[in-house]
Amino acid sequence: MNHTSKLTVRVDPDESAEIKGSALELEHLAALFRGASDTIAVVDVISVGRTPVDAIAVRRVSTMAMIQIRYSDRALRVEGAKENLGILADNVSYAASAGCDGSHIHIEHYDEHPYLDAQSLPLIISRDP
Repeated sequence: MNHTSKLTVRVDPDESAEIKGSALELEHLAALFRGASDTIAVVDVISVGRTPVDAIAVRRVSTMAMIQIRYSDRALRVEGAKENLGILADNVSYAASAGCDGSHIHIEHYDEHPYLDAQSLPLIISRDP
């Protein structure tokens, strides 16, 4: 699946990643996470910042896999078990619907994190004002 969106993505491979979009675009991203399969699904994005990003690539992997968020080959790659991708999707939906425009959430690893791998890039999900 290849889909073009108006999501913007900023990546600093040594620091973090940020995905920003309208409430509708963020809901589409959440649906992509929920519907992930073992075949990579790709959403074309608008790159902002110094590091070029052409797409968000999502793939479901083994049953117990923690989510890994990483940058490679000009894509922000998100991989993990179905259940964990569902939790991530719920967080993205929350960012799309909660608070006021311009709101954002941080998804970062901490000890005992329930679904995010320790090596993952911290992720910021922001809703356009």
